[in-house]
Amino acid sequence: MEVDVAVIGAGLSGIAFARFYLETHADARLAIFEKDSSIGGVWSAERVFEAFWVQSPLRMSSFADVALEIPDDAPRLHDTFEARYVTRYLEEYVDSHVYNGASLRSRIWVNADVRSVEKRGSDDDEDGGWLLHVDGAQPRSVCCKKLAVASGLTSIPNMPTFPRSPEWKIPILHHRDLGLHERTILATDESSAAYKNITVLGGGKSAADMVYGALKKGKNVNWIIRTSGEGPGIFMDPAAGGRYKHAAEGGATQKATALSPSHFYTLPTASLALHQNEAERASLEEKIYAADKRFKALANYHGREGALPGFRGLEPKASFFWSSGPIGVIQHSDFWDLVSKNVNVYRSDLCGTTSNAIVLTDGTNVPTDAVLCGTGWISSYPFFTPEQAAQLGLPHQPDDTISAEEKTWEELSKKADAEILQTFPILGHPPVDAKPVGGDTNLTPARLYQGMAPLNDSSILFLGRARMSNNFRAADAQAIWATAYWDGHVSLPPSDEVKRQVAYMNALSRRRYPTRGVDGINFHADLVHYTDKLACEAGIFSHRKGWWGDPEEPCLASDFRDCAEEYRGRYDGHDVEQTLGLKYHVHLSRKRSPRRWTAWLISALTHLLMVLLVLIAINFVPHARTILILGETPRPKLYSPLTPAIEYTIDMPPWDYWSNNPFFGTPSDDSERAWNRLIHPHGLQVLPDEAEHLDANRTVVTKNSNSLFMLGVYHNLHCLRRIRQTLQAEHYYPNMTAKQKESDLEHTSHCLEALRTSMMCHPDLTTNRFYWSHRPWHDLSVRPDVARECVNWDRLEGFMRERRYDPGDILKGHGDDLADDYKEDYKEDKKLKYEG
Repeated sequence: MEVDVAVIGAGLSGIAFARFYLETHADARLAIFEKDSSIGGVWSAERVFEAFWVQSPLRMSSFADVALEIPDDAPRLHDTFEARYVTRYLEEYVDSHVYNGASLRSRIWVNADVRSVEKRGSDDDEDGGWLLHVDGAQPRSVCCKKLAVASGLTSIPNMPTFPRSPEWKIPILHHRDLGLHERTILATDESSAAYKNITVLGGGKSAADMVYGALKKGKNVNWIIRTSGEGPGIFMDPAAGGRYKHAAEGGATQKATALSPSHFYTLPTASLALHQNEAERASLEEKIYAADKRFKALANYHGREGALPGFRGLEPKASFFWSSGPIGVIQHSDFWDLVSKNVNVYRSDLCGTTSNAIVLTDGTNVPTDAVLCGTGWISSYPFFTPEQAAQLGLPHQPDDTISAEEKTWEELSKKADAEILQTFPILGHPPVDAKPVGGDTNLTPARLYQGMAPLNDSSILFLGRARMSNNFRAADAQAIWATAYWDGHVSLPPSDEVKRQVAYMNALSRRRYPTRGVDGINFHADLVHYTDKLACEAGIFSHRKGWWGDPEEPCLASDFRDCAEEYRGRYDGHDVEQTLGLKYHVHLSRKRSPRRWTAWLISALTHLLMVLLVLIAINFVPHARTILILGETPRPKLYSPLTPAIEYTIDMPPWDYWSNNPFFGTPSDDSERAWNRLIHPHGLQVLPDEAEHLDANRTVVTKNSNSLFMLGVYHNLHCLRRIRQTLQAEHYYPNMTAKQKESDLEHTSHCLEALRTSMMCHPDLTTNRFYWSHRPWHDLSVRPDVARECVNWDRLEGFMRERRYDPGDILKGHGDDLADDYKEDYKEDKKLKYEG
């Protein structure tokens, strides 16, 4: 069998490429070889199960030329929906696209497993190209001039290995196979008695889908997340507002990616300033970690009422910005309530089995009738030999003897890494617990230009290999670029420059995504700029929305709908009969219509004007940087020497937080120790260079020239304790005289006023929920178990203890020497400290 173009894989990448290539080369002999029995890859009919939902919204879940439609009564949440509708869409898609009398489906060979490939001659030889050895019902050899490897990242299941006892007969299924066995494993009739206890392995989105599906079928569900793996996934809330129907739409905009380090896009000057200016670092970190805090607060891992003890084990250490763990979307409004109250969560590794249980390393036996594995995939191409992998620039084990070529790559990588850390210092401080997955750190990265093209062989491309946040758009963009590349309209840069670019791409991938970027082509946050760059390199611009729309509008599938027509028009004179099977292929020059040049010039001038206005505003208008870059309302700020100690977190206190703590209730030794520790140390030493920014002339100083201050919060805590003592005066002051009571009332009134003014100055904006208490004297009450933004108190207290002072070192300020007066109080302070 001989074809012009062979495609390995009939998933999204393979179908998208075949469609675009045939749109522009209708007579090409193109064949697709699919290992499975149906098309679609992860969306194939044999892989889809009932609880499998699409993570992207409807407008981002189809190819460019045909929109996906679902019934009006189909269940959906924030524009997400059941995966089976994608399956139906793809099946109809390959039937409805017909070129030169042959549909896409007729060009797809299913149950056709490519076992090996061989390079034949050089690209210039008439007989050059590739020879594929394909197993199936009818084994065959296939010769082709061009080879598109589109089997992607989801072909080979990653199955867990652990010791199993001889009597263990429990079925173990990867989530790719659940669709075929769902009616048996998750049955709800009498036959389900054999599979009552379902154990799910893995912490990502596929595992969460299977957990939810098993719960809805009435199963007893155990969820094991191995401590040796990535840990629990971070799950997004898909809710969005304004023009966006789903959070992913808001994230797929130029505006949302303005702070994300990228190889495909140069960040605006103001964004780079946030990365490179140490004084702006806190604002940058607050921005990039905001999503993590928001999604954790939604789940409420530590304060959810009625949650089983293991539920808090689902709290991820993963970060959305770093993609340092599995990332998913919660597509069911009852997910967290169902899981928290009904799923037994275990954070441990597997070390063995009994006949009907999995044994964990902590000694726990987990009753199990079936094991469902959401444990990911092995990203490799088994049909290439190690030698071929090395020649093509795929990840491979370098030789023990480092070649001159490998030394060049090492030098380029080191130089690129240094440049990245200089430009984006934050990438030098990834999460400490990030564990590389999806590739061996001892292997070389994938040295593919734009994540697709080997540097020394133009007859083969790898589609769907790069990690992206939306595979439909990525597949369309790669199809455009791949077609233009094989038509000769895109060329690789010169050798030295292309190596420099690839080394930088690899190094940034590893720094930007320390967990999943080890293979060097993780572009998860680069959907917007990567797909735009591919189209523009191919000379295609119709996907753009203009100077106003590009920053705000999401990347939608429909953006590329006119690209095939634009491609044909731009390279007009391109005869569809000149297929890649011909030796002498005619390449035509690009042409731009005068109208397009005019539109381009107007757009360019408008962009330039906007950039100038923004730069002027940022540099000359007060607070403009805060408004334009951080999106915040400016507020006046006073200098504080405690700025390095301030760190904000999002937490969710339990419902009994206000009553179940050592500061509450009648006085006791424990409560006194707690209060003593809380309000000490209350004084702060301010260093001379810090005091220059404060009104230090009016406070006392120490012998080492430090100034002394008291933080307002510690004065408030002192006042709270004073009021507490007054309310329980029979305990604290049993023998108080009338004069002492008068003095105490004056002090307490002072404290009440201090607290009132402080709370009005810094109001707590936490939105506490009301509830009915059914108490006759206080029927409507509030409860504390809501998400709130808090200062990290331990960090603040640690800073204060480092800056505590010895009263004996106090000299004098504008008043008298106070050292003698403080010494007696200090003795009492030390006594309280040791008691605490």
